[in-house]
Order: sequence, then structure tokens, then C-alpha cells
Amino acid sequence: MGQTVGMACIYDTGPSGKAEGSACGATDSCITETLCDTTCLPQCDGPSGMCTTGTCTAVLEGTTTLGYVCK
Repeated sequence: MGQTVGMACIYDTGPSGKAEGSACGATDSCITETLCDTTCLPQCDGPSGMCTTGTCTAVLEGTTTLGYVCK
């Protein structure tokens, strides 16, 4: 019917994005399974998520959590 029934968020990531550890900004995409937090960092599964190095930390835009990264 063309009605909005929900909202979704997608990450701008993909195989041709910037490599993990690369500097990034709001208009950049990072490789799959990483997110931009001024640097492309590995994604993790929330506040208690496991990280090989660092701590699983929220990526915020204002007060909105965009995702979680290991840093």
C-alpha cells in the first residue's frame, strides 16, 4: 500500500570501503564488518560484545547509538 511500517538503519560498508585502521569521515564507507568512528574500526555486538583488542564501545551521533566498535 506504500505506507511506512517501520524504519531501518543500514551501515555504509562494503568490500570496496576503506580498510580497517584508515581515517574516515561522515561521507566515507569502511570495509564490511567495520564502522567509521573517525577511524574504520571492527564492529562488535553491544556493550558486552567481545573484542580481540579494546572494549566494545558505542558509536554515537548526538545521543543516538549508531552501532558498536572495538576501540
